[in-house]
Amino acid sequence: MTRSRRDFLRAGTCGTMTNATFLSSLMHFKMTSAVMADSIAVPPTGGYKALVCLLLRDGIDSFNILTPYGTTQNDAHYSEYMRTRNGVALKRSAEWDGAWSGNDYGYLHPIIDSSSLGGTGRTFGLHPRFAHLKSMYDSGHATFVANCGALVEPILNKTEYNSVSKVKPVGLYSHPDQQRNWQTALPQSREQVFGWAGRMADLLTDRRLSAAPSNVYTTVSTAGQSILLTGNQIVPYVISPEGSIVLQGTTSTNLASDRIYSGMQSDLASHTYTNLLEKTIRDERVRARDTAAVFQEAFSNAKLPGSPAYPFPATALGADFKAIARAIKIAQTPSAPLGQQRQIFLVQHASWDHHAYLLDGQDSMIRDVDMAIKAFYDFLAAENLLDNVTTFTISDFGRTLSFNGSGTDHAWGGNTIVMGGSVNANAGNNRIWGTYPERLTDTSGTGLDLGRGTLIPQTSADVYHAELCRWFGIPNNEHLETVLPNIRNFYGSGVSSRPVGFLKS
Repeated sequence: MTRSRRDFLRAGTCGTMTNATFLSSLMHFKMTSAVMADSIAVPPTGGYKALVCLLLRDGIDSFNILTPYGTTQNDAHYSEYMRTRNGVALKRSAEWDGAWSGNDYGYLHPIIDSSSLGGTGRTFGLHPRFAHLKSMYDSGHATFVANCGALVEPILNKTEYNSVSKVKPVGLYSHPDQQRNWQTALPQSREQVFGWAGRMADLLTDRRLSAAPSNVYTTVSTAGQSILLTGNQIVPYVISPEGSIVLQGTTSTNLASDRIYSGMQSDLASHTYTNLLEKTIRDERVRARDTAAVFQEAFSNAKLPGSPAYPFPATALGADFKAIARAIKIAQTPSAPLGQQRQIFLVQHASWDHHAYLLDGQDSMIRDVDMAIKAFYDFLAAENLLDNVTTFTISDFGRTLSFNGSGTDHAWGGNTIVMGGSVNANAGNNRIWGTYPERLTDTSGTGLDLGRGTLIPQTSADVYHAELCRWFGIPNNEHLETVLPNIRNFYGSGVSSRPVGFLKS
């Protein structure tokens, strides 16, 4: 895949890495050897592990992904959902709620939050188009974290939210702010240029070998440049469904520019810009060409098992997940430079901002997600990697529970999805984590509704991410605080229990 230089500079996706940031980083560049430690901070142990972040960009209405359901026709939880959602409510069955008039969007899949694992015992509804995700949940390989969102500190109810002493995230209800907040884990600031996953990759990377090809592939993105995967020394290696991305008119790849970010820690006065930039760009161009050639050869030769028994869908999202599958496949190569112990991937699916036509939009888009994650799941199962790879979702924010006449609007707390063999569940013994509100529309001082069904999240993004970090190998000490600076507002230092519980030890 080729891109012009102009297109490349425009490719700072995820609303975070702007051209201005890129250019100012060049002007501040300094070789990172001066600030590198002599060895890795957290040696990876226990074999290969990977995290795959699926960014559902633009704010998915996740209270139509996971809904109240009940076990009787007049269940109070479902009745409240039906009244509040009005024209965008999904039906349980033709028998209880009447057959569809007009478009048939299908009926909710009932899933049980098992009380034997500490769940509520309630029955919830999963979106009709998530048929494969329903099977994963039933097999114990998928779960949900309810009412999760970006927080600086706990906010337990509406009274606490209205208190001037409580610090709230900047830019609530703003797409770029909330995308940044989820990715940096510092929702009180707009100044961060590093993501929590990038900081974690820094800790797990041998800093004496920061330019080694094996470290280049530690964080990999099919979504362009991303702040989530950008650390002090590690930056995302951006790929396309075809592999390495080559800039038109040069022999370098996107990495020639990307790796320059690894030198962001500079002081202005210590070097002459012209000579430093000239040498840096020349050296990085050669290194980029070489690493891209190694990656592309391995990527082209990576054969996925099972085809055509379970082909990846012919969609943009399917192609991205297939590219990640191939990158994971080549990471199993035992020889350097492609052998890996830890990798973090980012893929995104955008345009969930359904202020209008919510049911129509989700009907097709969720089907795309369901087909793509099913193919990815089948790949992991065939490669015996289900326990080694955890896929999780993030989004800008949840959406209002109230109906605006055609869709829903920007809100706060929402529901996330986690998939993989390390999910803390068993077949027929599954549960939902976090706290799904007993009342969706309680606007009293002790309630969570700030108005129109805008819910204060009760599970912070910090502990959601901390669960992933702990599974990945980050100990609950100062290293976890490096990755997640606000974590001590939610999770005590040194405790052995899991932050949330949705992944196995």
